[in-house]
Amino acid sequence: MIIAAAMFVMSAGVAAANEVNVTFESHFGGTMYAVAVSGNYAYIGQGQDFVVLDISSPAAPSELSRLVTAGVVMDIAVSGDYAYVADSDSGIIIVNISDKAAPVLAGRYDTTGCAWDVVVLDDYAYVACGYSLVIVDVSDKVAPVLTGSYETGDARSVVVSGDYAYVADGLSFVIVNVSDKVAPVLAGRCDTARCAKDVAVSGGYAYVVDGLSLVIVDVSNKAAPVLAGSCDHAGCGHGVYVHGVAVSGDYAYVADLNNGLVIVDVSDKTAPTLAGSYVQHRQHGIVHGVTVSGDYAYVVGDSINAGSIFIVDVSDKTAPTLAGSYSAVSVRGAAGVAVSGDYAYVTDGGGILIVDVSNKSAPMLAGRCDTAGTAHDAAVSGDYAYVADGPNGLVVMRTGTDTTPPILTITSPTNGTTVTTSTITISGTASDESGIANVTVNAILANGTTNWSAEVTLTAGENTITVVATDGAGLNTTETITVWCEPLRGDLNSDDILTTADAVIALEIATGSRPCDTAMLDAADVSGDGRVTSLDALMILQAAAGGIEL
Repeated sequence: MIIAAAMFVMSAGVAAANEVNVTFESHFGGTMYAVAVSGNYAYIGQGQDFVVLDISSPAAPSELSRLVTAGVVMDIAVSGDYAYVADSDSGIIIVNISDKAAPVLAGRYDTTGCAWDVVVLDDYAYVACGYSLVIVDVSDKVAPVLTGSYETGDARSVVVSGDYAYVADGLSFVIVNVSDKVAPVLAGRCDTARCAKDVAVSGGYAYVVDGLSLVIVDVSNKAAPVLAGSCDHAGCGHGVYVHGVAVSGDYAYVADLNNGLVIVDVSDKTAPTLAGSYVQHRQHGIVHGVTVSGDYAYVVGDSINAGSIFIVDVSDKTAPTLAGSYSAVSVRGAAGVAVSGDYAYVTDGGGILIVDVSNKSAPMLAGRCDTAGTAHDAAVSGDYAYVADGPNGLVVMRTGTDTTPPILTITSPTNGTTVTTSTITISGTASDESGIANVTVNAILANGTTNWSAEVTLTAGENTITVVATDGAGLNTTETITVWCEPLRGDLNSDDILTTADAVIALEIATGSRPCDTAMLDAADVSGDGRVTSLDALMILQAAAGGIEL
């Protein structure tokens, strides 16, 4: 949960790799604050909505149902047939999800404060609720009841292990003894001096990120947690803003917003020491994300001119060295990175890039796919990348190879259709295993993708309408139809109907009080005598009343 960083930018030669098609697969929804996955289902929060998605087909996640809550869905925990929702000012709600197509509110408990985070263990829900850690008995889903609470101060995140809850609580790291659910008591507290935002517990130690430092707390004695050690501006050499940390074995890899990757030896918890660092001058950029795989740390960052992924050899913790990097002007705001096999998946604000890192000294761009939102982070499973795309919601990308163009069908109108109106709606369908990125009609973006439509303006005579469907791999299929437009005789104001207004225009033309061009003269001459007279105005008036047909 605490893996983010910030770094530097270097230029590197761009080499060609075996191309990997990173293709748009699907996406669902708008801004999301919470997501939980269980089996073939994803449970997400969209503002006030608790939404159930069927993700059995990654290419087409589909909404099964949604339930409007009273608050804003901040966190979701799933256990069995129930989802437990931290619903901000509305407290904790319990949703029965046994029928995925029709989830129902089972019960609710108003926690008074704002519910930020929830953990469910056995029959109890532990809620980080602003001023307090709240314990709710959820054994009766219909009528959850307050079991106990402990006022911490500013609870934002909670981890539960055994009889203890570990809370990131503003300026403190708090341990609460929850063995007696009715009367949880403070086991211990350790001030962090700065704002504790997140906490992870491993062994007898808690690792806390507090903005400017990595704090290690010895929690072996719950009654007296003590600062085991810390690594901050002075202790770790370069700290300006500690943005995140990844722990592997005896080392913590810390992302320093403006200076780069700092490696801290935490084998001696009482004296964490700077093992090494790979630091780039601030002018070269800012590091936003870091992940560690084997002997390499993969770091992403951006600058004014480019975004980059850096591969740092950390086999020698005392002297990490740059193994290779890839930079591209097209990359903007490189924010997150995930590594799977020989590929690194980088989110850069505008989409996702796949970088071939099999040769650490010469990483190469293998493919990319733009998204409609602001890609912040990604998780990879099999041939699919799941992208957190800001206001565009959850986007699913397929990373395999696609060589088949999409299937495109124009369902309406049929080829050769004749109409009298000046506009027409064209519609159809498109499909592809890599998803449909967009459909254009006469080079204008249509509404929708798999089911699409567009309004086309026609001119008198023959009109060629060209439709192009583009799949996630960038492959195109084009279909064209011809539509004939025979304007409605006497329709002089181009509203596609005959009214008294058209008759008035014809009379004005006949008397010479309205200037007009040859096309309007031809349209007004409904009698066909080669001139516009009061007879034409009368005939248009009769046609408007339904007395004659022109």
